[in-house]
Amino acid sequence: MSRKGCKDLKPRKKKGGYKRVSQTAETKARVKVTRLRAGRRKCSRCKVVWNKPRGVIKTICPRCREHCSRCDVLLTEENKWKSAKGTHTYMCKPCQDERFVLDGKAASHRDYTLVNTYGITANEYEKILKNQNGACWICEKPPKEGGNRLAVDHLHSKGERKRNPRDKRARVRGLLCWACNASLGKFSDSVTKLRRAADYLEAWPAQQVLKEK
Repeated sequence: MSRKGCKDLKPRKKKGGYKRVSQTAETKARVKVTRLRAGRRKCSRCKVVWNKPRGVIKTICPRCREHCSRCDVLLTEENKWKSAKGTHTYMCKPCQDERFVLDGKAASHRDYTLVNTYGITANEYEKILKNQNGACWICEKPPKEGGNRLAVDHLHSKGERKRNPRDKRARVRGLLCWACNASLGKFSDSVTKLRRAADYLEAWPAQQVLKEK
């Protein structure tokens, strides 16, 4: 290929990747104007579409701003937690006290992930685990030390990622290991298929044919 044809080609990527170009003041101003623009927005917490007025930089709807992000209780001046700087947060005092008890950033991040994925807190996860004697409900094997925690098994619903994560709270079934949780998915969560599989392991239908000879 001639040199003229190579001018429009993208330069070869060097080792270490391209350097990230910092945003200019003009780009930052354009982004800020876009965020201040009025329009229909989807709440980052409950996934409900709401009309954001002009000049408001909020990613959550007014309903979520009035309720605790962890337990969904109505926030008042008495139970709303305030930071050391005096700023208000969307969390009640009991929930914030529970988060302070959590050990380290990893536990706090796990609590945030459980709330925003399944609608349960880290303390509720530990209560379910204690109710199952610290083991998987099906195989009754505890998780390995230093390994992955038991997975939260729930009844799947179409379009659940586009709805409020707290709706999954009523569909949480229990805690399972990776193998048992994957096995249920292979059987499509069908009780009929699982019962037929149990009958199959007891019946050995092939032997009924082989013994005739």
